[in-house]
Amino acid sequence: MKGKGSKAEGGSVSNPRSGPKRPELLVLAAVVVGALFPALILGLIPAQTYLIDQYAPWLSFPFKGHPVTAGGDSFFAYLPDRLAALHEWTQGKLPLWDPYISAGVPFLGIQTANPLDPLIALHFFLPLGYALGVNYGLLLFMAGFGLVLLLREQGLTNRPALAMGAVCMALNPYFIYWLELRVFLAGLAMLPLALWALERIHNRVGARREAGVLGLCLGYAALGGNLQTLALFVGVLMLRFLWLNLGRSTTVAGAEGDTETASRPGPGSRVGVSLFAITIGLAIGVLPTIASFELLQESTRLGSKSAYYTDNNFLSWRAMGLWFSPGMFGWPANKVDEVLPILNRSVFSSSGWGAVGILPLGLVGLALFRRVGPWPERLFWGGLSGFVLLALFAMETPLYGFLTDLWPGLNSIDLLRVLFLVNLGGAILAAWGTAHLVREWDKKVRTRTWVIPLAVYLGLGVTAVVLARAEVGTANPLFRDLAPVGIVCVAVLLIGLLMPRSFRGWSLVVLAALSLGRIHVALNSFSDPDTAYPHRPVVEDLRARLGPPDYFRFMTLSTERAFPSNTASVFQLSDVRGYSSSPTARYRDLIEWTEGRELKN
Repeated sequence: MKGKGSKAEGGSVSNPRSGPKRPELLVLAAVVVGALFPALILGLIPAQTYLIDQYAPWLSFPFKGHPVTAGGDSFFAYLPDRLAALHEWTQGKLPLWDPYISAGVPFLGIQTANPLDPLIALHFFLPLGYALGVNYGLLLFMAGFGLVLLLREQGLTNRPALAMGAVCMALNPYFIYWLELRVFLAGLAMLPLALWALERIHNRVGARREAGVLGLCLGYAALGGNLQTLALFVGVLMLRFLWLNLGRSTTVAGAEGDTETASRPGPGSRVGVSLFAITIGLAIGVLPTIASFELLQESTRLGSKSAYYTDNNFLSWRAMGLWFSPGMFGWPANKVDEVLPILNRSVFSSSGWGAVGILPLGLVGLALFRRVGPWPERLFWGGLSGFVLLALFAMETPLYGFLTDLWPGLNSIDLLRVLFLVNLGGAILAAWGTAHLVREWDKKVRTRTWVIPLAVYLGLGVTAVVLARAEVGTANPLFRDLAPVGIVCVAVLLIGLLMPRSFRGWSLVVLAALSLGRIHVALNSFSDPDTAYPHRPVVEDLRARLGPPDYFRFMTLSTERAFPSNTASVFQLSDVRGYSSSPTARYRDLIEWTEGRELKN
């Protein structure tokens, strides 16, 4: 598995026997705890639940706060569906059917509830905020831990480089943006560990333990994620499986990452064990997978307007900067009304989801252009990430129009989800870039060998930000939008020139954690558990005051913001029907006929 220069780049720069045995895992754990500190220590909910003040009878005037379009899916669907599933378990019932939403839907098919997710058991022993914090913390840690194992299998032993890969994986912008919705994190967090297991099955004879790990990882992805994440998980596994079996070097990583010659299992054994493990994983999650697919066929979401994802959810011109996105990698635009006519989205759009972060992106470029690490890995992860970005660049172009003519159903596919591959490949390549940069520093090579690429990178960053500002028409001062990339580049320069040699690599990891953590702090609010949903006495009082038939009408029209969505499901109110994350077309037709008007999707 060794490529050109991999031994020099991957070699450890310090005595592995000194200090902690696995310092990269300690750093990963510290970063995860720091990111989820309000939940793990204070018991706050890592979700956006403050929207309750926008609903009667809690609506306060004059209205103060964010518009409802700014977010709140955790309040509308994900958190209440999870609470409803938890209520079924605590009552000793297997969550099979929820009669309180959409005139009755299969609980196992509600991909926002995930009643068979093993981590739902945390709610049996811990308060809501702590349970969610531990849930997210375990998933983020496993994502980083799996990447460390995968990098070590590829021959990387440099501790700061391993820590860089783990931090970039755990705090990647895809996870950060979707954190409060849980299912995207749960559905993809185990993918690096599954890729490690697949690699071991390919390289080693009798890898039964690894086959079990692969099956369990895939099984959890099916139980804890949704159909989109499961399709992406299986697709990456199969693509990697084909890549590994096209013929590569017969060397595998040793105990400390040094390569050693070893006999790989035969093609029949590799294929048989891998497919068996994948089959076991799919079998573990077969019930929610089938139920989700069947419910989705009845959902109004499949009947949404064509080109929804291409027209609204991705802005191809912003991909040129990657690190720049108002609200994520810069500062939000001051005047939303100036942005909407141009972008057809608010500043909370998804235009920056595929970015890997300012510093990791530079390290990725260093790994690719300096040819660091095993060349098959550069080709696979660099090529896969590049293909994803090129595919998204094609959106809203004549080429994309030609493709949609050939494949009319292309618009209904959420291509944006594949941007996770940019984050995954970016974390792997950033680790190799870190190993190379640390080696450059430690060998006392001439400063220009790394300062010149840093200056070029800064120039590219400034150019991308300026071009993006011209498109956005933002009212922010130029220096504010240039500050993130400028601060990171200056910090890297100071680390390389002023820090003691033994601390440079770890300082780089801290800088990456702070940079990615800033995005997390900007996007993810932590709320008081009491704001998660109205207390049942409030609901009972409202029922008594209104009485039939006004009570039913009041509760049903959640689209009018008269009452929080999914209230009926949370409080098991059998005389009303509420909102679901997968509203059925037949129930929607019934409401439209009753009200005599069309309801928005």
